Order: sequence, then structure tokens, then C-alpha cells
Amino acid sequence: MKKNILIVVLVVFVLALGAWIIYLSRPDVDDIENSEGQNEVPDIQNQDNTEQENLRVNNLQAGDTVSSPLGLSGEAAGWYFEGSFPVRVEDKDGQTLGQGFVTAQDDWMTSDFVPFEGTITFASGEATQGRIVFMKDNPSGLPENDESMAIPVQFEQDLMEVKIFFNNNTIDPDMLDCNRVYATTRTIPRTQTVGAAAIRELLRGISMEEESQGFATQIPSGVQLQSLHIENGTAYADFHPALDFQVGGSCRVSAIRSQITETLKQFPTVDNVIISINGETETILQP
Repeated sequence: MKKNILIVVLVVFVLALGAWIIYLSRPDVDDIENSEGQNEVPDIQNQDNTEQENLRVNNLQAGDTVSSPLGLSGEAAGWYFEGSFPVRVEDKDGQTLGQGFVTAQDDWMTSDFVPFEGTITFASGEATQGRIVFMKDNPSGLPENDESMAIPVQFEQDLMEVKIFFNNNTIDPDMLDCNRVYATTRTIPRTQTVGAAAIRELLRGISMEEESQGFATQIPSGVQLQSLHIENGTAYADFHPALDFQVGGSCRVSAIRSQITETLKQFPTVDNVIISINGETETILQP
């Protein structure tokens, strides 16, 4: 009898334990709702990010390629203060490339949509991607009154040409004067640090096309420009020690100096060039 009672108690205990485990493993309703919300993926391909509730841009689409100056038009409701609101051009990292205002083309003191127009100038430099950010003018300064809209864009590259100097065994097959170097032209993104950009092009070496034209460089591979500044007509160019690694012979040393010097002296602000390695000038590039 006691044995039967013990068996019954054991069975009840097992059943109760199983029911308790099932109950604990059941997902909570709130968890299910949250999970369903997290799994929803918005169809961003069908979203029009050139407009929102109170702003519409007419002449710009996401992914458009733009250049400066950029003309903008559209309409806005409640975004104006004193008849305008700001627009900023940013690179992909959020750095400001340029900014300005678009202006209402009608009475802006209304809750209706009012057309706007404006032209924004910017300098994209080497940036290839960014965004145009429209910002509601908020004279109150209160964060709750802020509103903005960003349209991703591509930047049309603003290019410039620089000269890079190499030896050339087609023009000068005997290379009787090691200081004689000859220019080839490279196209690079426009930049304010054009001297450094030209030197970096020089350090890249020659292209296959340039090689077929007889150009050759005497600068070792792997050299990096560490700094460049121009003061009172003198360019101070400091390089990685690889510039002087296993470089021998007076002809090659002269050619290296000429390549660097002539590449920098193409610019009107440079009359003289001082070359250094880790700040050292006296003992470097010796034959």
C-alpha cells in the first residue's frame, strides 16, 4: 500500500515538474511583440527620402552625383524664419564641406507649403560620397523644435593636373646629366595641399604607359612623405628612411634629389627645396 502511494506521489511530482518547465520555457507575450517588431525590415527602397511631412525637394534624388555650385529647389511648410532656412553639405563622415541658405519664393508666414530656391557652394576635395542636409530654421534653439532631412549623394570629382618628374631614357638615352628629369602629367582630385599630393604621386612610381614612353624613377619603392611645409619660398620635405635605404652612386642620388626638387618647384610658391629624413638633412642621400 505504501509502495503504491509512493508511486502515485512520484508520478504527480514528475507531471508537476514537467508542467512547470513548459510554463517557464513559454515566451512572454511582450517578448513576442518586441521580437516581431525587431524582425520587421522597412522597405527602404520604396521610401522617398527627398520629402517628409513638411519638406519636399524637387531637383535632387538619393544617389545623384552633384557638384558645386549646387542649385536646389522645392517647397517647405513651417521651416522658414525670416524667409529662409539653412542647408549643409557633408562628407560621409559628417564633416561640413559647405553651407548656405535656400530662400522662400513667396510669403513664408503661412502654414502652407511655400516654394524655395537656393544655391550652395562647397569644396568636396577628395570626398566621393556625402549628403545634403536640409535644416529647419529654429530661432527658439529648443531641441524639440529641430527638424532636418538628409539626402545621400555622390560628389563629382573636381580634378586638377600636376607635373611629376622622372628620368627618361628615350629622351635622354645616355643620361649624361643625372640631374636632368622630365615631366609627365597626372590628374588628381583638386586639393589645397597640392604639393604633398604631387609628391605622393611621384612616390607611387611610374605607370605602365609612362614606362612605355621611357620614363623611369630612381626613388626606391615604399618611400612615404612624412611632412611638407612651405615657408618663405622654401619647401621642407621630410621622408621615411626608405628614401635613403641602399641608395648608392652619385648619379642615382642626384636623380632622386632632382625628381623631388623639380616636382615641388613647379609651384609658384616654391623657389628652393630642402629634403630631410626624420628631420636629418646633412648625412642623407650621400653617394
